[in-house]
Amino acid sequence: MDLACIRTNVREIKRRAGTSVCCVIKADAYGHGLGPVAAVLSGDADMFAVARAEEAFAASRAAPGVKVLVLGVVEAAYAGDLIDTGVYFTVSSMDELKLLDGIARKRRKSALVHVKVDTGMRRLGAPPAEAARIFGALAGFASVRVEGVYTHFADEGGDFSREQFRIFSEIAPQNCVRHCANSYHALNCPEYRLDMVRPGIALYGYGAGLKPAVSWTAEIIQVNAVEAGETVGYGRRYAAPAPREIAVVNAGYGDGFPRLINTGTVRVRGRDCPIVGSVCMDMLFTDVTGLGAKPGDKVILYGPDGVIALAAAANTIPYVLLCAVTPRVKRHWIDTDDKLRY
Repeated sequence: MDLACIRTNVREIKRRAGTSVCCVIKADAYGHGLGPVAAVLSGDADMFAVARAEEAFAASRAAPGVKVLVLGVVEAAYAGDLIDTGVYFTVSSMDELKLLDGIARKRRKSALVHVKVDTGMRRLGAPPAEAARIFGALAGFASVRVEGVYTHFADEGGDFSREQFRIFSEIAPQNCVRHCANSYHALNCPEYRLDMVRPGIALYGYGAGLKPAVSWTAEIIQVNAVEAGETVGYGRRYAAPAPREIAVVNAGYGDGFPRLINTGTVRVRGRDCPIVGSVCMDMLFTDVTGLGAKPGDKVILYGPDGVIALAAAANTIPYVLLCAVTPRVKRHWIDTDDKLRY
């Protein structure tokens, strides 16, 4: 993982958006490593967003002093410690507001809150009428301090996004930090940038003018001469049309490489080589005919475009593949700006 690349992406997003940036680092920073990513962005992020309490604690440890917002529902058992840490809660109902007020009052502190409004995503968030009730009742909750209000778009632009934004604009108080623009809207829709943008996938290089920060390499562990008509792997899904050289690579779906791939390639000795047969739990096959490939050769699973091509071949989205890489895959974090290694 190239941390300098992530830093550069954030600075470019901030330059183009012209407003504050809340960097979404949930799900282990989309598989890039929450701790290293939070640490390297501590001087550029105005806020971090995570999904769960455990992630909030980790982000606070990695980047002390940077605000952290929990986008999901926090279990009551964690609420007190999060209040002590200064983490921001998402509130979507009066019941959540009352719960936080009670816990904060007992600790003689304030619970910091962003109210989430459901404008059409129909996931988390207060329906517009409930959001209006929350804002109307705030004076009665002395131990809760509402500093922000946000919503989440269900689509990339278009009429539905415009309708969501209209609903949000009618409800969101002007004296709160208002945010609704995710990666797509932050980069492409100036009208939705408001007081802060909330990029996720764009941080890691997926968006116009940005550079993917992750690469994944493996090694060839065996090369087999396969005769015409011979089959390879489980289910005998691949039959050699002619004599071929088939390399066995030490990566499989047990590492997070998608099994349901059909037209993908990996790069060996500078050439894109087709994946053949069924991806196994620990290994995959690629056709290296004529390359002179041998055990120990590097295989690039994610190239300079990141996971875009591989995701298309697996009929999924880059998010899924980035989050799917399992713990047994060794990570290396490189900061090419200051030569640090993590």
